[in-house]
Amino acid sequence: MDLVDDLFDDSIKQDVLIPDLFRLVYVNPSTNKRVELLNDVGLMGMWGLFKRTDTVEIWIEKANEKETSIQVRTAVKKRKDRKERKAAELRRKAEEFEREREEERRRLEREAEIQRDLEEQLANTVAVEVPVYDVEDLSVEYVRVYSSQHADCFFPGGGGRPAGSRVRKPTAYNVEEEEQWDDESDDENFEEIESDSETGFNSDDFIDEEIEEDEEQDVLKEVISERSFEDHLDGSNKLDNLYANGKVVGSMPWGTIKLQPWMIFQSKTHFMEVFRDFCIQEGFAVSVEKADTTRFTAMCLVESCNWRIHACVLLDGVSWAIKTLVSEHKSCGRLEENPMVTSQWLCTKLLPDIEANPEIPIKTLQRKALGIYRVQVKQRLMYKVRSLGRQQIYGGFDESYALLPSYAEMIKSTNPGSYALVTWTVDSGNVTPRFKACFFSFAAQVRGFLRGCRPIIGIDGAHLSGYYKGILLTAVAIDGNNEIFPLAYSIVSTESMDTWSYFFRSLKAMFVQHGCQRDDWTFISDRMRGVESALYDVFPKEVRRVCAQHLYTNCRQAGYSGTAFHDLFWVAADAYNPYVFNKAMEKIGKLIPEAVGYLDKVPEQWSRHKFDVGVTCDHNTTNFVESFNACTKPFRDLPVLPLLEEIRSWCMTKIGARFDKAVDIGPDQLTPYATKELEERSADSRLAARVCGCGKWQGCGIPCKHAIRWPTFELTRILPPLMRRAAGRPAKQRRRGAHEKKRGKRNTTVKCGKCKQIGHNSRTCKGGSTAKQRKESAAAAAGSAGASTSGARKRKAPTSNASSSKKSKAA
Repeated sequence: MDLVDDLFDDSIKQDVLIPDLFRLVYVNPSTNKRVELLNDVGLMGMWGLFKRTDTVEIWIEKANEKETSIQVRTAVKKRKDRKERKAAELRRKAEEFEREREEERRRLEREAEIQRDLEEQLANTVAVEVPVYDVEDLSVEYVRVYSSQHADCFFPGGGGRPAGSRVRKPTAYNVEEEEQWDDESDDENFEEIESDSETGFNSDDFIDEEIEEDEEQDVLKEVISERSFEDHLDGSNKLDNLYANGKVVGSMPWGTIKLQPWMIFQSKTHFMEVFRDFCIQEGFAVSVEKADTTRFTAMCLVESCNWRIHACVLLDGVSWAIKTLVSEHKSCGRLEENPMVTSQWLCTKLLPDIEANPEIPIKTLQRKALGIYRVQVKQRLMYKVRSLGRQQIYGGFDESYALLPSYAEMIKSTNPGSYALVTWTVDSGNVTPRFKACFFSFAAQVRGFLRGCRPIIGIDGAHLSGYYKGILLTAVAIDGNNEIFPLAYSIVSTESMDTWSYFFRSLKAMFVQHGCQRDDWTFISDRMRGVESALYDVFPKEVRRVCAQHLYTNCRQAGYSGTAFHDLFWVAADAYNPYVFNKAMEKIGKLIPEAVGYLDKVPEQWSRHKFDVGVTCDHNTTNFVESFNACTKPFRDLPVLPLLEEIRSWCMTKIGARFDKAVDIGPDQLTPYATKELEERSADSRLAARVCGCGKWQGCGIPCKHAIRWPTFELTRILPPLMRRAAGRPAKQRRRGAHEKKRGKRNTTVKCGKCKQIGHNSRTCKGGSTAKQRKESAAAAAGSAGASTSGARKRKAPTSNASSSKKSKAA
């Protein structure tokens, strides 16, 4: 509502105070009732009522927040916001003006300070340092020539530069010319030695003197190297006083860093590292005013803090020193999220933790940064820190690809019999060739496979998660102990027929290199693209198995699923004989008829009853290859060279440990796996034949439970006897004789608590009363005896009376 702005403008002109919350009210001319203006619609309606009048009286009434309309509150708030923004802009301009004035004042102070430093150090500016050699004690003395008239030095032996004369500029020292001069001088000395030998000169004495001089030079170098920087401050140079009065900074542990004026640093890089550590340690940030190759000036980021630092390069052009350090941090608090904390700084501090565990969780790094350095780091920044740390540990991806050819040549030269091949694009003109593929297999792997493993090779591919991606192709075998045996591995760009052909050709060339011309290897893999055609081109006589797990996945994708189908499929896949296989397929045909036709069209072998018994390996899945891929998973995000080294180290550790165990096994002994299987199947193994009707013995090469349980003999079959036992449950106890003592269940020393008899207890007691019962019966008997005596006495009294009565009658 523009009316509100107009009211406020008029109030300012008329010096009238308008309340913050109010209502706008007018009188309707037709009804003479008060009407409140709520919004622009009501305002337009008001103008419609007062068409014939030039002025309208609008009353301003003070109201609370509930009584004030939303439109009026919004208009008042907007006006206040505009007013505050305008005031803030004015304050900003004033602060900017004051800041410019302060910067100009500091600039003038810096220029004056620099001018004073130049005037103080002008007398100490070295123009030329002339080395003077002393042949007798092999020492070197430097004579310095200064540009000031008051600091002239004279050369040894008298004479010198006259005061005020021009100083020659120092000439550059050419190492190649010096070495060439040394060679020429050695040749001349050699000719002189030959000429002197003709006159009776002894060359042995000359050689001894040369050896002694070399030893003296070595001793002199050792003495010089043991001296520290402070030991050389002997006062010969006026800069020595500067270094001596200042404090040369070395390593400063975290938590003990303190900055002081005239602290001298090795270089600007050293100064910046210590300065950043100090800022993060104290928990504040800085605003840099000046930073170039000669000076550095910064102040605290909080404007109310007067802390300021100024450092510059010394006259030697290398060392840096703190010239000014003003005030302390008192008014500014500690920053938990410090902008001085960078990814490079965090990487330097947390690199030992990343080296100990390259897969350290981000949460752990954040807790370490907060606990040790008291800084909160965002998760995204910490991911970058861990990536930089891994790059420093393992190197860059580009560098790894560049070192692959040298890596392959080093393997072939240091490990004879190994096969290492790296291919790249053709170098055309100025275009740098690019990596295509590589293949590696060490001599111990090939020899171990040819001499001690079964003739089956599992192949598979795994995706790399590094910067340039790629595919890791692997060939894994099974040793005599039923453990994985890595044979070869390769890195290619994509998984296609060309890359698989490259892998198989390299594998065949590796076998040929070791004198193996065999082509009828058994390969097992999943149904990957390009494997079948590439494998047939290189190994025409190969036997192909397909992973049953991947085949079942393909069946599910084709629509054949369910619990019943799953169970029947694995019964057919694990069947060692055609009978079990056919029974399972018949049940699958009744359940899902289309699945039988799909499985019959699979050209590869997937059921164990079709496997070649000469291979003696019943693996129908590629789980052993997947196990090797799982072992390489932690390394698949590394650059190629560290990846190859980690795989080599893992293979070397595993194969080395197994070799140490295999050395103690004789040629007629079984491996631990075969021994365990035999012990589980039977404790008494009487092996008579090597064939079983179930087919498991032929498939895996280890006797099955049927062959171990009982040997097969061609003998007469006999029947059981004709005698049979009587009807009813047979007796288990022997019948005792009439006079034979029966077998007791308890010991005869047991005493009964009721009858006090030996041989039974109170629960099994069949006669006799207990002690309590005996006491009660005794008491009852005593009571009955007393009662009978008193009754007898009472019965005698009437008799006497009767007799007395009779006597009286008689009288």
